[in-house]
Amino acid sequence: LTAEIKQIIRQITIPITETKQVTTLTAEIKQVITLTAEIKQIIRQITIPITETKQAITLIIETTQITKIILIMEAKQEKSAVAVPCVRLKTAIDASLLRPAGSVCKVMNSIIIPLNV
Repeated sequence: LTAEIKQIIRQITIPITETKQVTTLTAEIKQVITLTAEIKQIIRQITIPITETKQAITLIIETTQITKIILIMEAKQEKSAVAVPCVRLKTAIDASLLRPAGSVCKVMNSIIIPLNV
């Protein structure tokens, strides 16, 4: 795990319960946070706490089965969270399309993306 963090973001945690995976994290404040994970076994959940407001976050997940999930979402308020449940998909997803299925919690300070296997 490599992280390049500037100024305001305090913590980026990625709990991964499975083994044999490579995770690369690149973060820039007030720009785009891109998380690229190459996963050789199933990840059940990825949590990204954020404090900066109005950030675009892009999550790209590739499994060994060439399954790609791309989630683009924006935290419009400080200490806001977006929970997006999703299944394995072979196409890109816009978070605005998943918003009815997700929930916005104004108190929590993380973005939680559970993956249903």
